[in-house]
Amino acid sequence: MRLNKRDALGRDALGKVKYYWSAICGTERSIDFAQHMEEEGFTRFEDIRGEFSKRFDPEKL
Repeated sequence: MRLNKRDALGRDALGKVKYYWSAICGTERSIDFAQHMEEEGFTRFEDIRGEFSKRFDPEKL
Protein backbone atom coordinates (compact mmCIF):
# COMPACT_ATOMS: atom_id res chain seq x y z
CA MET A 1 0.00 0.00 0.00
CA ARG A 2 2.80 2.41 0.82
CA LEU A 3 4.40 1.88 -2.57
CA ASN A 4 1.07 2.53 -4.31
CA LYS A 5 0.60 5.73 -2.34
CA ARG A 6 4.14 6.87 -3.10
CA ASP A 7 3.74 6.08 -6.80
CA ALA A 8 0.44 7.94 -7.00
CA LEU A 9 1.64 11.02 -5.10
CA GLY A 10 4.43 11.63 -7.59
CA ARG A 11 2.02 12.04 -10.53
CA ASP A 12 -0.11 14.83 -11.91
CA ALA A 13 -3.90 14.41 -12.10
CA LEU A 14 -3.84 12.65 -15.48
CA GLY A 15 -1.02 10.39 -14.33
CA LYS A 16 -3.02 9.42 -11.21
CA VAL A 17 -6.06 8.56 -13.31
CA LYS A 18 -3.96 6.38 -15.65
CA TYR A 19 -2.21 4.74 -12.69
CA TYR A 20 -5.42 3.78 -10.91
CA TRP A 21 -7.21 2.81 -14.12
CA SER A 22 -4.45 0.33 -14.98
CA ALA A 23 -4.82 -1.13 -11.48
CA ILE A 24 -8.56 -1.55 -11.98
CA CYS A 25 -8.68 -2.91 -15.52
CA GLY A 26 -5.30 -4.64 -15.52
CA THR A 27 -2.38 -4.41 -17.87
CA GLU A 28 -1.80 -6.51 -20.98
CA ARG A 29 0.63 -8.63 -18.99
CA SER A 30 -1.74 -9.18 -16.05
CA ILE A 31 -4.68 -9.95 -18.34
CA ASP A 32 -2.64 -12.58 -20.20
CA PHE A 33 -1.47 -14.05 -16.89
CA ALA A 34 -5.05 -14.25 -15.58
CA GLN A 35 -6.12 -16.05 -18.75
CA HIS A 36 -3.23 -18.50 -18.36
CA MET A 37 -4.24 -19.19 -14.73
CA GLU A 38 -7.80 -19.89 -15.81
CA GLU A 39 -6.64 -22.24 -18.57
CA GLU A 40 -4.55 -24.14 -16.00
CA GLY A 41 -7.56 -24.54 -13.71
CA PHE A 42 -6.60 -22.08 -10.98
CA THR A 43 -9.21 -19.99 -9.18
CA ARG A 44 -8.29 -16.33 -9.08
CA PHE A 45 -8.99 -14.21 -6.00
CA GLU A 46 -10.88 -11.75 -8.20
CA ASP A 47 -13.35 -14.51 -9.07
CA ILE A 48 -14.25 -15.17 -5.44
CA ARG A 49 -13.78 -11.74 -3.90
CA GLY A 50 -17.49 -11.23 -3.17
CA GLU A 51 -17.88 -14.53 -1.36
CA PHE A 52 -14.61 -13.92 0.53
CA SER A 53 -15.87 -10.49 1.65
CA LYS A 54 -19.13 -11.97 2.95
CA ARG A 55 -17.41 -14.77 4.86
CA PHE A 56 -14.68 -12.68 6.43
CA ASP A 57 -16.56 -9.45 7.11
CA PRO A 58 -14.87 -8.06 10.27
CA GLU A 59 -18.24 -7.03 11.71
CA LYS A 60 -19.47 -10.65 11.53
CA LEU A 61 -16.35 -12.36 12.87
